[in-house]
Amino acid sequence: MQYPLCDKFGFDGPGRRERLQMIGLESGDAALGRRLHEEVIAPNQLSIIEAFYRYLLDNARTLAFLDSDALIARLKHAQSDYLFTLGVDFEAIDYFEDRLRIGLAHARIGLPLSLYQCAYTHLQALILEHVPAALVREVDAHQALIRFVLRITALDISLATETYHQARLQGLEDHLHDLRTEHARLSREVRLDDLTRVAARGYVLSVLDQQLSRLQDHRGGLCLIMADLDNFKHANDTYGYVVGDHALREAAARIRGAVRDHDLVGRYGGEEFIVVLPDTTLEIARAVAERIRRRFAGGPLRVGEVSLPLTISLGYTQARAGEDVDALVARADEALYNAKREGRDRVICYDHAVGS
Repeated sequence: MQYPLCDKFGFDGPGRRERLQMIGLESGDAALGRRLHEEVIAPNQLSIIEAFYRYLLDNARTLAFLDSDALIARLKHAQSDYLFTLGVDFEAIDYFEDRLRIGLAHARIGLPLSLYQCAYTHLQALILEHVPAALVREVDAHQALIRFVLRITALDISLATETYHQARLQGLEDHLHDLRTEHARLSREVRLDDLTRVAARGYVLSVLDQQLSRLQDHRGGLCLIMADLDNFKHANDTYGYVVGDHALREAAARIRGAVRDHDLVGRYGGEEFIVVLPDTTLEIARAVAERIRRRFAGGPLRVGEVSLPLTISLGYTQARAGEDVDALVARADEALYNAKREGRDRVICYDHAVGS
């Protein structure tokens, strides 16, 4: 027979003996267990269970967990089995395994531990109330039996509590894992543009703001490219938005393929893209921008059977110490406007002396 819960909680032979010693139970108490069954539980088992369930059904909080007659009948049957084994062979691994399962079951249905403990205290009192008068008159034997009932029920509560807390803790850990997974997913969604799957505008501008705040630490400077597909509106009007959306996704992929690993590509809006180039000189920024331009000039964008000979215009500039995001974007955007005005399919730097 397998004992997964005893294995998990370390209740091998020494582990069980340690717990019993903590509770105050000894091997000699087995005789008290037999007397408890013969003189208290066996003759009164049904009346104890009925009294216990009257108590539960009179309590609004426990009543919430007893929502059908069929469930109550099953629970009464389980309670009968429980009383039948209470304190019997309490040193055995089977006894420990069964009691550990009780806590696991309570955790699974969401029964608060406080309700379980209160209900168990009432069950404990019911058992003692059913001690026959003849046994009560045996003062020493009666006191010994009371101590045994208190200790054996303490053992059962301690074992059920063990698995209850572990199950709830595991549930919390699973919940936290789900929350972290969902948070990571939402974070990715916030960072990415829904259509093109490059960075979203807000995320790019946030990164750009951080880069500008640390500009003094960037020996190679910080450059920015603004890029816009040429004549994209005409293609959209001719072939429709479905083809246009596919073309934007293909355009984003081409831009990503032309930049370096540490560069950040984003969609600025419509058919306009933005590229952040950290630790970059104007000469390198020009080379990256030209590489992007050639990716489009070298062949049409293909969407199914449709071939779109779209080119791209790009403007770039280098950040200046102390300027904000709006100023930097405005200069790169002005360079892009100049590229459009001078015939499209070209790269222009804000500083025309460096541009091409």
